[in-house]
Amino acid sequence: MASPIPAMKNSNPIKSALIYALGIIIIFSTLGILLALTSSSSQNVQLFLDANGCAREFIPVVLSGKDIKIAKPDPEIFLTARASLGLPLESCYVIEDSNIGIQGSQADGMNVMGIVGQQSP
Repeated sequence: MASPIPAMKNSNPIKSALIYALGIIIIFSTLGILLALTSSSSQNVQLFLDANGCAREFIPVVLSGKDIKIAKPDPEIFLTARASLGLPLESCYVIEDSNIGIQGSQADGMNVMGIVGQQSP
């Protein structure tokens, strides 16, 4: 079965992934799903926002390691994001790309979807 997402021939795979990520962010926002962007690395947060210029308008909560005292796998960043959105635990889902982030979101009791790539420390 063919992918429902059209292939981007001769495209940079990272650029393609960022385009798809922005599309998902816009769809979630349109559906009224509140989003938070969290990363232990403030550099990663800024890189994502810079690469997806308009993404910030769809993400009301953006947190990085600068905003917390204890890094992942401690759940502090997830607790802070959830509190900032004003959502109950059962309404929150985490899409996480690292094992320590998965551990941190599970420690908070959140539902988590792990995305494991080539570099998932």
